[in-house]
Amino acid sequence: MIIYLLVLFLILFAVYDVDIKKRVKDKDPLFIIILFALILVTGLQWRMGGDNLFYEEYYKDIPTFENLRIDELQLGIRLQPLWYVFCSLLKSVTDSFVFFHIIHSIIINTIILVFIKRNTDYVFTTVLFYVLSFNYFYFNIEIQRESLAVVCFLCGLKYLKSFCVSNVIKYYVFAIIAFLFHASAVFCLLIPLFSFLLRRAKSFLQALIMLLGMLVILIIISQSFTSITGLSGVEGEVFSQAEYYFMLDKNFQNILINAIFEVMPIVIVLYLVFSKKNQFVIDLSLLSIVMILFVVNLGSAYFTGLSRIENYLIIPFFVVLSDTLYNIKGKKYLKQLCLCLLLVSFIYQETRPVSFLRKGDKHYNMYIPYRSVFDE
Repeated sequence: MIIYLLVLFLILFAVYDVDIKKRVKDKDPLFIIILFALILVTGLQWRMGGDNLFYEEYYKDIPTFENLRIDELQLGIRLQPLWYVFCSLLKSVTDSFVFFHIIHSIIINTIILVFIKRNTDYVFTTVLFYVLSFNYFYFNIEIQRESLAVVCFLCGLKYLKSFCVSNVIKYYVFAIIAFLFHASAVFCLLIPLFSFLLRRAKSFLQALIMLLGMLVILIIISQSFTSITGLSGVEGEVFSQAEYYFMLDKNFQNILINAIFEVMPIVIVLYLVFSKKNQFVIDLSLLSIVMILFVVNLGSAYFTGLSRIENYLIIPFFVVLSDTLYNIKGKKYLKQLCLCLLLVSFIYQETRPVSFLRKGDKHYNMYIPYRSVFDE
């Protein structure tokens, strides 16, 4: 627990020193120190989380790169080709799962923090959201395959700042690489279309109408989703995995919690941005991602599988959230409400019971207390 408090104190100090007090000369040194700390905490963790234990067991059976067979690389299944190759390359260096975790942690945290640094002046506030929301643990420990797809998407997102043919092609290169790490990244192929349409919204009302229209289309598609039959090959594998999530029982308590504590902060941010649109410059590509997140988040309260797509959109949302909170003048009560709702959402998500842990354990027990390789 002490290691978490030290890292959190360091981030809070950076928020005060750089984001609030504007001591820019401290920005790069603090950025490097915090990045290094975040890499080490998850890179040197030992048998934490849930799926992490599955990854460790499966890692033992992955062949080294020289023993890898082409017929083992299949599209559409749970273990996409680039994930398999990535693990094989690391296994060629050493069988140590600790080594894998360190390399994985370096890649994930470096790309996410560099993305944040390039897209907002309020780097450490955004990093604070990344850590407090437990997405830091989730990306590094729980969804190790998908997080590699997420960072590929973040790398390609910069090419949607300007819609020209060459930039869209570059984006799709990263989107395809992301898909080769995790099948959920197939959604990334639709992002340019959604972004192109949504960034044309001129007012909050117009944006809301467009978003609700997208949600209606999503519901119509999902209702006929399971009637799609006869698919084989890659399409069949992807649809069979997606169908599992769409057929899950509906949790109406989750619908209410999700609607109030996760969707409302997004609505507040969008309202503040559109009501004070000329007050500061905001990246339209990131704003459109936040608008897509609204639809996905609202829809995932009922269609459980959509929650996987939130993983690709949450970091851009934290970037826009930080810019909005610092740059919007007035509407102080809305900003306070937004932060309160986010805090309640974070607390609820991490203190809810988890069925696959011991009776009475909460979600945070997967990561707290901290266990490192030195405790082995």
